[in-house]
Amino acid sequence: MPKLPFVSRKKYDELVYKLECLLCHATGGRYSKSGYSLADMCRMVDEYIDRCIQDITNTTAWDNNLARLKTGEFGEPSSAEAILKYWQAQLDAGYPNAIDNVRYFEEIVRKESSDET
Repeated sequence: MPKLPFVSRKKYDELVYKLECLLCHATGGRYSKSGYSLADMCRMVDEYIDRCIQDITNTTAWDNNLARLKTGEFGEPSSAEAILKYWQAQLDAGYPNAIDNVRYFEEIVRKESSDET
C-alpha cells in the first residue's frame, strides 16, 4: 500500500472506502468496490465528474437551442427551415441521434423548395 504523506493508516483506509463507495454508487455498480488501486479509483472518479460536467453543459446547450427555436431565432418556429436549423444546432451541441432529424428535415426542406419552383 502506498504511503501517503500526512495521512494516518486509519484515514487512508477511510479515504479508500469512501472512494470505493463513491465509485460504485456513481457508476451504478459498474465498478465494483474492490480490486482497484487508489490511483485508479481517483482517475475513475475524475472521469465520472468530467462526464457529469459535460452532461450539464450539453443539457444547457440543448435547452438554449429549444428556447432559441421558440423565440423565433431560427425563423418561424413552425417552418421546416427553422426546425432544420434547430436540429443542426442540436447536432452541433452533441444531441444524441440529432443527425437523423437533420436528414429528415433536410429532405422536407428540399421537397418544399422543389414544389415552389
